[in-house]
Amino acid sequence: MVANISPALSSFSESSNTLHWADRAKEIKAAALQAAPVAPVAAAREGACTRATAEAQAAEAEMLAALRRENESLKRELDCLRLQEEQEEEEAHPRQRRRQTLEMADAVEQASEPAPATLPQGLQVELSVKEREIASLNSQLNHLAARAAEAEAAARDASTAKAQAQAQLKEKDEFIASLCRQMAHPPSMASTPQ
Repeated sequence: MVANISPALSSFSESSNTLHWADRAKEIKAAALQAAPVAPVAAAREGACTRATAEAQAAEAEMLAALRRENESLKRELDCLRLQEEQEEEEAHPRQRRRQTLEMADAVEQASEPAPATLPQGLQVELSVKEREIASLNSQLNHLAARAAEAEAAARDASTAKAQAQAQLKEKDEFIASLCRQMAHPPSMASTPQ
């Protein structure tokens, strides 16, 4: 035992205390006992349980990480679908104007009367030019109407895909939440008889 004391008069009380406690510490007797050997079967069983628990936790952590990655992927896909839906909504206004133009062209066609055969030559030429322009506009309007129908079908498909993605996302979130709850409160292992 080593006790550190000082010869200075100003440290007398601390040196006295150190010697007093060193004297008491000399009286402490400790006896070492040999630990009882652990049964090899129980140690092996405990090691197997520990390894199985560690493997299960590693598998759960890996599955949780994979689910989180898939969840992020689904969120990105859902964001893309939302963006596409917003763009289609922005395009809806021009489609309405196209429909109105188609309706107006149809109304003009129905209201137009057949041209009398006695029109002057200049008016007949101008009339034929206008009829060709109307035919061209009608074909453009039909083409735009077909594209609008395709866009509406795509919007319906996107809406369906969005609903499916949201359902999958909700299902994954619930599964992740249940795994987190299980990891927070793992079931206690029952003691096995030896």
